[in-house]
Amino acid sequence: MAIGKRKGKLAGIAGIGMMVFLGIGGRLLADSGTELPMITVASVKVEQENFAGEEISHALDEYVSPLIGAHVRLEFLEIERYAQIMNRYAASDVMPDVFLMLSNSSYRQWKEEGKMRNLSSLLEQYGQGILNEVPEEYFGSYMEEREIYAIPCLNDRAHAFGFEYRKEIAKRYGLPMEKVKQVSDLTEIFEMLKEKNPDMIACSNLYYSDWDVMGDGLGVLMGDGQNPEIVNLYETEEYQDYYRLLYLWEEEGYLLDEDIGYRSINNFVSSPEIFGKMAGYHPALLPIDSVDSGEDIGFIPLTPTVMRETDLNGNAYGISSSCQYPEAAMKFLNLMFSDPKVVNLLCYGIEGEHYQVIDHEKGIIDYADGVTRRTSTYSQFRTYHWGNQHLAYVWKGFPEDVWEQEIQYNDTAPRSLANGFQFNPEPVQEEYGDCLSVTSRYLPLLERREGHVESLLEEMTRQLNEAGIDRVIQEKQRQFDAYLEAKANEKS
Repeated sequence: MAIGKRKGKLAGIAGIGMMVFLGIGGRLLADSGTELPMITVASVKVEQENFAGEEISHALDEYVSPLIGAHVRLEFLEIERYAQIMNRYAASDVMPDVFLMLSNSSYRQWKEEGKMRNLSSLLEQYGQGILNEVPEEYFGSYMEEREIYAIPCLNDRAHAFGFEYRKEIAKRYGLPMEKVKQVSDLTEIFEMLKEKNPDMIACSNLYYSDWDVMGDGLGVLMGDGQNPEIVNLYETEEYQDYYRLLYLWEEEGYLLDEDIGYRSINNFVSSPEIFGKMAGYHPALLPIDSVDSGEDIGFIPLTPTVMRETDLNGNAYGISSSCQYPEAAMKFLNLMFSDPKVVNLLCYGIEGEHYQVIDHEKGIIDYADGVTRRTSTYSQFRTYHWGNQHLAYVWKGFPEDVWEQEIQYNDTAPRSLANGFQFNPEPVQEEYGDCLSVTSRYLPLLERREGHVESLLEEMTRQLNEAGIDRVIQEKQRQFDAYLEAKANEKS
């Protein structure tokens, strides 16, 4: 199918939680008395009191139902529990009609289980707004034999990994953030912070890698993905030293205790007891988190900027195979990528109640009169979950050209050589399965900092070697070389 290439067309929905999807596949009466189909849309919310989810859902339905000939019901799930709740629906016979996938692993699982609908013909008929906006390379992780099964959101796709932190805290305690050049330099910062404020959590979230996992971690490209040599990640100094560092931070009490509560893990800006977190930089990161927290947020890059295949994974929408009205579902998704009114309602809430436009010409908004971050019933600042972020208004305090900056950042970032490559493990199926079994046992222990790090690293690498990871890497390298050669021939 033909996929359009976006040129950057710029223009100036939450407490429902674990609500049962009543009405999946249902029908509701339109004002005329005729029945209209109803589709349910599952997405995320950040934890917030007095959340106006039902109000947003009603406002969205009121606007879109005449446009798509169907009612829409929004179901908002807390972001940290989203995957868990969605897996419960996936285990049942009926999933939400339209749903967000936060990670590529969810897509792979649900695709293999037959939960995902093939969207190619629906996109051709009802999704031209999507095809005109979303670059072709973004679909790569969601295609099987040129058939599309999910639609990636237009948001930050290139990143530099690093440390995001509260500038006021750093200044108050005299933390020399300018000395941080590599991830291990954070140890001294965390030590100083703990000495001056033992109750403050130094780091809440560990989102960092200086390698391209190439889908499964069994053979990777190191650094920015420009060197075509595939290596065994788990035997590299970079990987092992990183986990030694995490264990040290855990022992010294620098990391978030999971018993404190899930809410703070990803949204540290809403938790003043946390100093910072590991994050992926993009031009909208600091403006969003500074406005969300009400204070100045800083960032220290620790890796080069690059767009990897993993950056193109996650934050994508699919239509379930159980959806009874796929045409209406695709029409709604098309609006979410092409209609600024839909995008802004989902991103910011209801105009006049949650926000107001303070500069119509530039598309700049602020809280509605009498509303603050604490009193708003829809203050999410997570525009990257809602289709086409680049159609959203610009919040007061953001750079006026923030979305143009983000588009340029995405478009000009170096691409990993592995982008678009899909490994076929069939020639080494037995070794591949055995290696995945090993990593599935050991990686969760390392990520939770359980056991002894040296013993776990030694046992994991030994068992991977016994399972045949060298043969897996050799086969992946063979296929990757052929992939690169085919790409080179296409260009010549």
